[in-house]
Amino acid sequence: MSAPTPEPRPSSDAPDVGEQRFPETRTVEGFQPNVMKHLRSIYAAHAESECTWTASQTIDFIRNLQKHEQVFGDDGDAAPLDLAGFLDYMASSNAAAILPRNDQDLSWPISAYFISSSHNTYLTGNQLYSDSTTEAYANVLRRGCRCVEIDPRVLHGYTLTKEVPFRDVCATIRKHAFEASDLPLIISLEVHCNAEQQAVMVDIMKEAWGDVAVVAPPEKQGPAVLPSPDALRGKILVKVKYAPAGRSYGEGGDGEEEGLGRIDSGLPVKTAEKKKPSKIIRALSDLGIYTRAVSFKSWAQPEATMQGHIFSMSEKMFTTHHTDNSAKLFEHNRDYMMRAYPSGLRIGSSNLNPPPFWGSGAQIVALNWQQTDEGMMLNQGMFEGTNGYVLKPQGYRPNLASKSCPNTIIRKTLSLSVAVFAAQYIPLPSGDSSDSGFHPYVKMELHVDGNPSHDLATGKPRALANQGHERDGEHKVHTKSHRGGADVDFHGQVLSFRGITDIVEELTFLRFKVCDDEIVKDDLAAWACVRLDQLASGYRFIHLWDTKSQYTKGVILVKIEKQLS
Repeated sequence: MSAPTPEPRPSSDAPDVGEQRFPETRTVEGFQPNVMKHLRSIYAAHAESECTWTASQTIDFIRNLQKHEQVFGDDGDAAPLDLAGFLDYMASSNAAAILPRNDQDLSWPISAYFISSSHNTYLTGNQLYSDSTTEAYANVLRRGCRCVEIDPRVLHGYTLTKEVPFRDVCATIRKHAFEASDLPLIISLEVHCNAEQQAVMVDIMKEAWGDVAVVAPPEKQGPAVLPSPDALRGKILVKVKYAPAGRSYGEGGDGEEEGLGRIDSGLPVKTAEKKKPSKIIRALSDLGIYTRAVSFKSWAQPEATMQGHIFSMSEKMFTTHHTDNSAKLFEHNRDYMMRAYPSGLRIGSSNLNPPPFWGSGAQIVALNWQQTDEGMMLNQGMFEGTNGYVLKPQGYRPNLASKSCPNTIIRKTLSLSVAVFAAQYIPLPSGDSSDSGFHPYVKMELHVDGNPSHDLATGKPRALANQGHERDGEHKVHTKSHRGGADVDFHGQVLSFRGITDIVEELTFLRFKVCDDEIVKDDLAAWACVRLDQLASGYRFIHLWDTKSQYTKGVILVKIEKQLS
């Protein structure tokens, strides 16, 4: 055996740059001279005088330095490894910086998971003037989103965005609902139409989705425990306003969505006003089986302990409760569902910073997928390779007699060192056509959000500044900038974080950004984001995405040393 068997490399018909999908494998398409130089040095440093690795050296490198136990198979056999075999290994997905996700337990109630979610799904740009299209739904579903939002007129309330027929949206959702994942898809309805139109909506949804939609509860009183993602595979759930039994109507939406007011001409006015909710007819409300939208009034309201309810909170409201009622917020979200969404004042469709909301237990943190910003990068770090559902860490899940899971949240102290050797095929910043003036540097950011919204020991709330958009717990370092264009040598510069406390691995993220060193503002060229528990050790390639969230063949060669205690 000359080398561990590499995973297959992309073929010519593999997904190309431009398809916003997660890559099936992370391989490197050949090595540029600046990268090859470092690979030869790494190999030589571990080789004997005859410039080859013995079987024991191969095992030592793969298992002890790369922390990779399964390359050689169950028997642990290995053979001498020559340079060609080493290069094959480094080109394979075995050497990617992001570890493959293990099959996760999908048998917990859906409230025990973080769910990849979209806000204003119908938009392709900002909230005021961009188009609403069915393609926007197809795009996010192909990228693994498991909760999408529909306004029955399918436009952003009281703005100049163009409408899309509700029937067309439902047909598009049915076509693409389970293309990337067969785990349950949640449809969040924001209803602003009259009773007659709502009846038509019910007919359209039943016609378009047929038996894949959950349209009737198994028992009249509702579920004692929410079903699991595994039990709901291939199903569509409708999140709609809950109307209690005995009442004909409930108010539409969640009562919290923010929009812009308008005058009779339909033009937006400067003063924001809350959209007036519609009344929900019984037939529509009854479609909310496991996802009953309830307006939040207080933690003591009867619906707060009703199984299957979802509270929706705006960024501003969530931040208020994080400050004033942090323990209640966390305790509710451990057992029941919550959706958080960006402020309506973010008219450019920027995003909130999601990890603090996950850290407070919110299952559905809805983001504007039309943007490539910090929020969406962190969202990708959370959900990449998961089919859109991530089991919450220990201490964040409900207490169930049928499940054994301690309530204690495991926190650790992190020391992390990343040596940055070289990069190749770095995509240029948006709008640039030549790399002659491209002076890239690598910025490494650690996002520490593994704490609940309150300190369990003191009961005091933790900081969540500026409505969750800026906060404590971010650590940033960067390399020097270098000339060299898209293929650049960083000479092994070491970036490190030492003694970072309160780490919950599943809620801590490492973000890499390649930026162009400019006089005024440094432009982003490429990025990658990985959840800390998925960060591999040893010599690795970081695979890069461009500013439009498109996967590229750009990579950075690094050495990662991670210690958790």
